[in-house]
Amino acid sequence: DEDEDEDDETGKESVVQRGYNVQLPTDAKAGFMVSENLLSQIQKVISKSNGMLLLQSNCEDVAVHMRNTAIEKCGFHSHDASYPVVTSLDASTANMPKRALDYINMGGERAMGSGWSARPLLPHGGRTETEVACMLDEKPVHRCLLMTERGYLSVQFSHPIK
Repeated sequence: DEDEDEDDETGKESVVQRGYNVQLPTDAKAGFMVSENLLSQIQKVISKSNGMLLLQSNCEDVAVHMRNTAIEKCGFHSHDASYPVVTSLDASTANMPKRALDYINMGGERAMGSGWSARPLLPHGGRTETEVACMLDEKPVHRCLLMTERGYLSVQFSHPIK
């Protein structure tokens, strides 16, 4: 169909023109569902109750962007995972989408270290549809647990100082 190569009625390029899903953001500040504003609002709400925020995505760049925004701009602190991610997937052998391969090949920050959980953080019956699909397809889910300053301090002081 000739119309596939033209802009749609909203003025967005078609999948054929861009070569990938046009619903995805074009850069780190353009249209992620989890924005700095949303993270700031969440921080205000959960700081009243020592709450925690679970961030997870099957897209590593999205997970890293959300976590970095939450920590660097919104006052969250990282919670060390009981089972941290200690190795990254080898991009040459993993069954990864083009988006993930491009991110890795351009040197993108990896979702690794004590702040990233290698295991699911939700109980089996509470896992999201995406998390279950990734598990069945043997694809990674990048997840981290964040807390507010108040929660961070309560965790720090609940352990004896050595």
